[in-house]
Amino acid sequence: MRNLSDVFTAIRSWTPESLIGDEGWQLLTQKVGHLPADAAKFCAFELELDDPNPVADFAVALTAGETLQHYIDEGSKATQGTVQAWLGEYLANWPDNRFESVWLAYDVTRACAKLPMIDLMPSMGDNLGMISVSTPSLAELLCTVAGVDEVNQITSLMVNAFNALPHNTGIAFVGAAPGREPKRVRFIVYGLTERTISIYLERINWSGSFSGIFAALNLMRDHASRFMLVLDINAHGIMPEVGLEFYADSVQVENERALLGSWLFGNASDWPKLLEHLGEQQLCFSEKGQALLTWPCHDRFLTSGKLFRLHMAISHIKLTVTNERLRPKAYVGLSFLPIK
Repeated sequence: MRNLSDVFTAIRSWTPESLIGDEGWQLLTQKVGHLPADAAKFCAFELELDDPNPVADFAVALTAGETLQHYIDEGSKATQGTVQAWLGEYLANWPDNRFESVWLAYDVTRACAKLPMIDLMPSMGDNLGMISVSTPSLAELLCTVAGVDEVNQITSLMVNAFNALPHNTGIAFVGAAPGREPKRVRFIVYGLTERTISIYLERINWSGSFSGIFAALNLMRDHASRFMLVLDINAHGIMPEVGLEFYADSVQVENERALLGSWLFGNASDWPKLLEHLGEQQLCFSEKGQALLTWPCHDRFLTSGKLFRLHMAISHIKLTVTNERLRPKAYVGLSFLPIK
């Protein structure tokens, strides 16, 4: 296999059409099909559960190998000052002690978003919940990537938001969205609870819908009570739309941040009741929910005369809170590795 298009061809036959149909595979191939096949070592599909259209967005982890080299090469050809050039130069000096991993999230279903979201996992600092990179340096880096000119405003907002974090919480990921309007940077908080999330949002002067937050937490409480909070910042402040990423309660991890990789050892039995519950609340099309439960697997896979190890599992369910409206998405992790 040479590229992701070959991987998509291999796994398409057992992928339910209600999740990714002809148009969905065509969009994926157009957007990311050119990436090296080893991009399938660690990647993910993002599915909107309340939309019957069988399409998916896509994210890939940049690990050492052909995929990393692809972006380095692309960056060397790009115009100086562009995101592609920055990414290539940055990855050429990988690994960076400040960050443990890099993910690129592509808005496959939105033609207007030509550049991926760039997500970075900061390395942990010496103290619990702290990260090793200073907040001003982090803000400057994210503004550079996102093309945000108001660095001072973003820095002030991030310093305030990080200083306001409750005890036993921390930063899981930070991100920059060069392809989205309005331009923004992002951070994801782990370790919050139903009690501390409202306290935290009040501390940072968040102007969104608290009733929407409580509705999301109530909806998920009996099915997936552990969550991470996704917040975006633009020049005007903390944006009112937020994300809540919910993880299965049964997964045992050493700390809440480790939930990010829990799909690698999660259990498919964690999700049926939750998806059924979302369907009852008209937040998930029943056909999509049922198909999603049949998709994950852990098996060997023979294609093109070669044997591969395939692991696919639901990572988490995200509820985006916009005013009073809740929009659910499912994130499905994929690892597709050749067996030598």
